[in-house]
Amino acid sequence: PLLILYLPRHLHGHWRTVLTATSYTISYSNINTDCFTDSRSDISASGTSHTLTGLEEGTEYSITLTATLTGNGGTQEGSTTATTLTAAPSVPPPGVTVTDVNSSSITVQWGSVPCIHQNGAITGYSVQYGVMGSGNTETVTVDGASTTQTTIPGVNPSTTYSIQVAAVNSAGTGVYSDPETLQMGVPEKPTVDMDSIETTPTTITLSWSLPRNVTGSEVSWELTEQTRRRRGVRNAEGGTSGQLAADQNSYTIDKLRSGTSL
Repeated sequence: PLLILYLPRHLHGHWRTVLTATSYTISYSNINTDCFTDSRSDISASGTSHTLTGLEEGTEYSITLTATLTGNGGTQEGSTTATTLTAAPSVPPPGVTVTDVNSSSITVQWGSVPCIHQNGAITGYSVQYGVMGSGNTETVTVDGASTTQTTIPGVNPSTTYSIQVAAVNSAGTGVYSDPETLQMGVPEKPTVDMDSIETTPTTITLSWSLPRNVTGSEVSWELTEQTRRRRGVRNAEGGTSGQLAADQNSYTIDKLRSGTSL
């Protein structure tokens, strides 16, 4: 029988001596046909072990030991399969690009890691993103080797983001891609319905149509005040509402004096 010791990039085979053997030959091949390699290694008759080197990590190989017998004894053969130990992917996914952007989300896609650098079966991807210069990052986990796209939600307008992608296998997370940077745009301009402005002697209520995918609104104003002087008006104080909720589309300015206008 052929006994195998499993190592990250090596397989060490050991077998019992066949008494009538004049030589041994070990042949092996990568079972993954996408990255097929084939090699032969001749072993002397006295040898009972051999180490296959330069193999790919996390890869299954078919190994055959053939003993050539004395005289016309022909050959004696034994086969097995063995998988080298898995390591995290050694290169990042290629072609990381931003394919779609709106005011609150970013869609990212990437390519598959070449099989010779996967170092084991890919189980998914890790997408890391954060605001440029903040030092803080968030991670989106994508399950499945064939899923090479994801959407990052909850991003903010007028903000620059950095995005990186790494492949994941059973040994862990591999190398992250170089950062892709993206400057988010500002929201669309809201439309104020002037006909729907409501007033009382001390309040003015505004309403507006919300742009798509906004995270909040802010109302700022400047007031003029009617006077009894000959020139008629004078500037009064302005103000701001602070950030309003994302779904709020009206605001009331209160505590006004009679005769105040926007």
